[in-house]
Amino acid sequence: MLSVLIPVFNFDVRPFVRELHRQATECGMAFEIRCYDDASQRKYCNMNRELEQMENVVYKELPVNLGRSAIRNLLAEEAVFDHLLFADCDSWPERGDFISKYKEVLGPDAVLYGGRSYSPDPPVDQTLFLRWHYGLQREVIPVETRKRQPWHSFQTNNFVIPRELFLKIRLNEALKGYGHEDTLLGIQLMQQEVPLLHLDNPLRHLGLENSREFLDKTRQGVLNLARLILAGYPLDSVKLVRVYNRLKFTGVTRIFSWYSGLREKQWLSKLESTRPSLRLFDFYKLGLLCRAVRSMSKK
Repeated sequence: MLSVLIPVFNFDVRPFVRELHRQATECGMAFEIRCYDDASQRKYCNMNRELEQMENVVYKELPVNLGRSAIRNLLAEEAVFDHLLFADCDSWPERGDFISKYKEVLGPDAVLYGGRSYSPDPPVDQTLFLRWHYGLQREVIPVETRKRQPWHSFQTNNFVIPRELFLKIRLNEALKGYGHEDTLLGIQLMQQEVPLLHLDNPLRHLGLENSREFLDKTRQGVLNLARLILAGYPLDSVKLVRVYNRLKFTGVTRIFSWYSGLREKQWLSKLESTRPSLRLFDFYKLGLLCRAVRSMSKK
């Protein structure tokens, strides 16, 4: 009935898999859990190989890193059940009936999104503060708010989709590195008028990156966003794109590109400090986007 699909990269996924396995078993449903390791460091592979001994668990190690979209497409291709539950490996269910909650509303056509949560307490390690602060303020969206614009509030960290539907759409493997494959999938679901149902069934994000790693991923995400802009996708749901379009309309993207490049070093220093500003983070991303679109459009 349900294939739980977990792409794994540099994380000890054993406790999470055991918890999902326990919940699925208690539901009395047919299930499998597929964990595909995307060329992690050896120490994580050595840990996670224990999963090979678990019933209904398929653990594989890929020889090369496929990336966020390709590994999810592969998991879907090799899944055996009609419904796919995609979950990020650095997660933990907030509910003891996480699997059961999804089981209650499985249907042949709709996509289900359960949401994301973060610890309410700031991390002890200050280098993790920016990622935690951003996640808590920007990624945690109450279910009633998500329902107002269902396709715009979609993320790939925790969702269920009919396998047949996913294999028709698939994640775009042209988007490299980190970021916005979920934005594009949400747009595709909206364009095809696929019902997207929002539940209060979050997974807590555990694997906080330090500020430098998060800023590097942010740069990758902005490059992907620039690619989507130049490809002509409707991106009104993305606030950063709406602001960029206003700058473009007023003809100041070139000036802002120059200004943000001039201030980037100073901004990065502040973002990596113990009191980062999300408003400054927004300016930083906007500058990156202006420069990325300008650079790519010249090629």
